[in-house]
Amino acid sequence: RSSGQAPDVQVKLRLRRIRLPPALEQSQWETRVCIGTRDPVFEQDFQIAVADANEMQLEVTLWDINGDPEESFLGECILNLAKLIPYQGEIIMQDFDVKQGKTHKSRLRAEGRLVLQLEFRKMEAEEA
Repeated sequence: RSSGQAPDVQVKLRLRRIRLPPALEQSQWETRVCIGTRDPVFEQDFQIAVADANEMQLEVTLWDINGDPEESFLGECILNLAKLIPYQGEIIMQDFDVKQGKTHKSRLRAEGRLVLQLEFRKMEAEEA
């Protein structure tokens, strides 16, 4: 925030098909809000069903939910889910650089690191 106050941070997760514009994707999940911190820790679990990891990305965006609308977008990380296939069944902790958005804009420069713990499990036929 340009006011100098620490942001009220929320993470939004969106599953995106690689070849479709982001506006056409509907599935979205949100974390709880971490109030007044520049170093939020969420420690939340999400189970997201993915039919074909080769065709999907996970868009992770960070938001200041109580900030100036022109400064509410804090940055994003895009994870190509195909990269998780070789690690099926393993828990992976990965650091990502938070970057300026391609679909979301802000007057502020995106910066920081996001740590995700991920586990890719192949869907059984009845789950698809």
